[in-house]
Amino acid sequence: MTNGDAKPGQQAGEARAARRIPRSVIGLAVAIVILAVVGFLLIARLIDSNKERELDAWYRQLGLVADSRAAAVDDWLSAQRAAIDGVAGNPTVQFFMTELAWAGRLEDVTDGDARLQILRNYLLFSAEQTGFTAPPEGADVPANIERKARAGIAILTRDGKPVAATPWTPRITDRLGGLDALARSGESRMIGPFKGETGEPSLAVVAPIAAFEGGASEDGAVGFVVGVRLLGQSLAERLSQPGDQTRTGRSYLVAREGDRLRYLAGAEDAPAPALPADSQRLAAAFAAQVPGEYALRIDYLGNPVLVTGRALTQAPWILVRTVSAEEALGEAEARARSLMIIFALVLVSLVVGVLLLWRHGASVRVAEAASRHAALADQLERLTRFLRTVTDSQPTAIAAVDADGHFRFVNRKGADDVRMAIPDILGKTIAAVFGAARGRGLDADNREALATSRPVSRIRSFEDDTGERIVKSDHIPIEIPDGIAGGAGGPGVLMVIEDVTELVTERERRENTLRQLVTTLATIIDGRDPYAARHSRMVADVAEAIAQDMGLDDVTVETAEIAGALMNLGKALVPREILTRGGELSSSELDAIRNSILKSAELLKDVEFDGPVVETIRQVQAHWDGSGLPPGLAGEDILITARIVAVANAFVGMISARAYRDPLPMDEVIRLLLQQVGTVFDRKPVAALVNYLDNRGGRAKWEAISRETARFGQNRQ
Repeated sequence: MTNGDAKPGQQAGEARAARRIPRSVIGLAVAIVILAVVGFLLIARLIDSNKERELDAWYRQLGLVADSRAAAVDDWLSAQRAAIDGVAGNPTVQFFMTELAWAGRLEDVTDGDARLQILRNYLLFSAEQTGFTAPPEGADVPANIERKARAGIAILTRDGKPVAATPWTPRITDRLGGLDALARSGESRMIGPFKGETGEPSLAVVAPIAAFEGGASEDGAVGFVVGVRLLGQSLAERLSQPGDQTRTGRSYLVAREGDRLRYLAGAEDAPAPALPADSQRLAAAFAAQVPGEYALRIDYLGNPVLVTGRALTQAPWILVRTVSAEEALGEAEARARSLMIIFALVLVSLVVGVLLLWRHGASVRVAEAASRHAALADQLERLTRFLRTVTDSQPTAIAAVDADGHFRFVNRKGADDVRMAIPDILGKTIAAVFGAARGRGLDADNREALATSRPVSRIRSFEDDTGERIVKSDHIPIEIPDGIAGGAGGPGVLMVIEDVTELVTERERRENTLRQLVTTLATIIDGRDPYAARHSRMVADVAEAIAQDMGLDDVTVETAEIAGALMNLGKALVPREILTRGGELSSSELDAIRNSILKSAELLKDVEFDGPVVETIRQVQAHWDGSGLPPGLAGEDILITARIVAVANAFVGMISARAYRDPLPMDEVIRLLLQQVGTVFDRKPVAALVNYLDNRGGRAKWEAISRETARFGQNRQ
């Protein structure tokens, strides 16, 4: 072969070599393709696994909420049943109904009318205390207009005839049915929910009354107690899960009625009150057929939902808990799409990164990171100096501790209080700084704040070399940033500690002075009228007893007591001969006595009380129907303390002797008070007074006081 022949062949080989793809590039391309295939397979498997875990998590959440709401509904139903069982088991009710069953007629029962009134009072109090009460529909106007009853408690005979009932108790005789079987069973029965006379959802409980001390016949019960109440928000509140974070989660109740499912509560937007119970696609039907299981079904509106159910123990109902499939699985599907997109971006970034690796060195990135770190460190230092300047200027001790109880920050006031330098405190435990005894309390409060994620406030006292000190501490959960006191970030607690010894001591001194002043003024007031001796103190005692029986807070109880003691302060401006005169008074003299209560408020308007004492005295002559003073003030617009003092004042006035009459008997006083409920007085304070007298030992005490006032009146004559 000649040189001329070889040169063209050599040039062709060199051209093919120039066009050949380098092996390193081919290897990188193959690696990326394999990575893409394997990555997509792994992501698909991961997506399926995440979806299963997501479903399991949602099913567990549904189960927890369903168990919680089923227990809440069962507890509420049990409470309603227990309330009516309690009335049926009352010895007074059993004894009266047993005697009525033996006698056959009320006229043949010993003191039948008086005992029947006691039963009515007891039913009224029980209804007020247990929620089996509601005002009738419509306004109370003097016209021949039928008002529909809504709730109440009634006692029936063995054959269903009414014996006693609270005012405006609905008639549900047509719903009772099967009284003989109920009487023999000896167990209460629940009826409903059903629409009452006003169309509102209602629930009834029927409980048999056992004969007193085993005196029952073969028929079983001697009568029945029937309680009817409005469901209102009571049942709906039990279906609502506190802290529910779902957007579409809902709980509702259903019951089987043959081949239909009736929606009872929580599904007011259902297209019909009853739907087929055998539909395998319907969420409520699935929950009713297999309570406790989980599935993906459609709800009554046709939306895909995750569902589970729980059977109640107190009623033949099923609690259904659902959440939309979109909310439950939407995030999982979004994450799947995000994973695919991220993986694709990773592949692209990998290719781009390999190309950029030739042009960028690691030193550039390290330098940039070091620069950012220096800038952040400088910013942290400036922020620390600023915070210390702010906290050191505060008059209270401020400190931050981590989750293990080690100090990470303390201001100058905090260091001065424990007589240590700030650097010596940082890193030490609470017990090492405050001592074991005091440290245990502070550490417990910190743990509570961290566990509940809510601030905790405490007031404690301790002894030091200056005597007893009272300290208020606030414990606020925070997140401690990295680098504070040289440690890593994490959960912690901000403690704000303030010495309130002088404030508490001054408050106690002021309260004692005020109470002594109230007692002195009440004594002076009552001393001007010998027939009203101790009247103010007695009104205060009765008002306090009523407020406590109603379960009101301490400030409200104290307000009622002080207002009762001082409401007659204005009598100091009324001539004594008017207060002590026997017989009837003229209209101007009566006005002077009535206006003395308003003068009491004027005399006290500049005195500071913890509660609305002055406004209570101004409203004490207000009537429930608006006919009192001030004119037009009525109903719930009247302060509860004024309503209590009004009842207490009327009660004390009627059981006490006066210059023109003897004290009234206790039963007559109660009858007169109940007679004026809804016009002059609020029902709740009157019911609380009756309960205090009949069930808390008040009757004996005040009957003795009434007799004492009667003897005093006789001695004066």
